Amino acid sequence: MKSDSVRVFVVIFSFCVLSFIITTNGASASGHCLEKFARPSNFTSRFDQVKGLVYFGRMLDKMRLAARGPTVKSSLDWRCCRFLKIDYVALETETLKGDKSDAELPAWAFQHGRPPDDQEIEVWTGFMTKWGWRDAGAQRLNERLAESGLPPGTVQTMFEFIDLDEGRRPAGPR
Repeated sequence: MKSDSVRVFVVIFSFCVLSFIITTNGASASGHCLEKFARPSNFTSRFDQVKGLVYFGRMLDKMRLAARGPTVKSSLDWRCCRFLKIDYVALETETLKGDKSDAELPAWAFQHGRPPDDQEIEVWTGFMTKWGWRDAGAQRLNERLAESGLPPGTVQTMFEFIDLDEGRRPAGPR
């Protein structure tokens, strides 16, 4: 059982490191790019959970926004789809049909990808909500803070930064 937890952590960590490498070799593919196109006030926070999954609802919001105009897929979109073993375009197509709610779409994704167990979801949530805190994402977090005119340490994680950037939270400790 413990080896399964370690295996899940290693897989998620590997995705994060690869994503960090991809997003730092060229233009950022992070959610920050969305502000070039639109910043809906009702955009789902990365912290919000759908069927226990952080970020999933935000990705669905981005898919719906993309249908109305240009937007940018982020490295977290890629991570989430890889974690669920679901094709992004297939999930986007299903989302845009409009016949399923955010609460119903995870079941579709689990059926067409894979259903993570409770322990895997816990590891996913724990890692994603802490991304940027003392890990490979810390450098990018500090770059994002500097781009916004904020000093390092204003927030501790990338999720906190996005909530700060989108006006959902004040700077400083949670």
